[in-house]
Amino acid sequence: MGSNPTPRTRVQKMRLSTTLMLMVLGVVAITVVSFLIPGKERSPPFELKVRLVTPERCVYESSGGDSRVRVVMELTSQVELNGSMFYRIVGSIREEEEESFYMVREELLASCNSLLPFMVNLTYINNSITVAKLNMTFSQERGKVLICFHRVGLEKAKTACIEPGRKVYDSLSELYFLRSISWREGVVVRFYYLASDFKVEEVEASFAGYENLTVPAGSFSCVRVFIKTPKQEIWLWISLAPPHPIVQIESRGEEKTLLKLVEYRSS
Repeated sequence: MGSNPTPRTRVQKMRLSTTLMLMVLGVVAITVVSFLIPGKERSPPFELKVRLVTPERCVYESSGGDSRVRVVMELTSQVELNGSMFYRIVGSIREEEEESFYMVREELLASCNSLLPFMVNLTYINNSITVAKLNMTFSQERGKVLICFHRVGLEKAKTACIEPGRKVYDSLSELYFLRSISWREGVVVRFYYLASDFKVEEVEASFAGYENLTVPAGSFSCVRVFIKTPKQEIWLWISLAPPHPIVQIESRGEEKTLLKLVEYRSS
């Protein structure tokens, strides 16, 4: 398809594709779960219905295309901090193309009682070199999220304001939250997220049926969840068997991306 792209062009393409993938998983977003649609089933959206197990490791890979995308989500342990218990969750997304790769790694502390995030640290890596870091500290009671961005020669701090009393999730804990919902016909959840440009956008997640699915990690009976955002449509296949891992993720926007579970381990 024409001349081979230069290394810089490949990196730019990887960054674009990775940005699209980050929109799928919302890795640089803050999710504000709001309410169930009036008239729909009113099971409390913040009640944890799934008991998470530690340690747990989920690995996903994309299929097809010029590049290879690998996503890892690990619930590693429980830690005590200031008298409260938190899950330590580590996630990463890595895109490889020929001899180059670009990766974003997240470390998260989320409350064991509610999965609400307390601290989020993001690291951006280009070919083994750390190019930037993003740190977020959540103050739920005060309705604020302190965001600090670090890059060589640049450091910025920003405070994102949220409505006090709302339950605010970062994007990695959002995926565990979606696993915890008792999905069945009629269940619809609306929520908002603060995108990477710090603009709030509305998202809607709804029950979309059941499906038996076979992926490299095995065969699963799943509930299918449809997520509508202003820029794309996303489908999650969540296992019906506890602790309900996400089996497959598909997004359709500027590009179509399909991630399948290739490895699952739990205690």
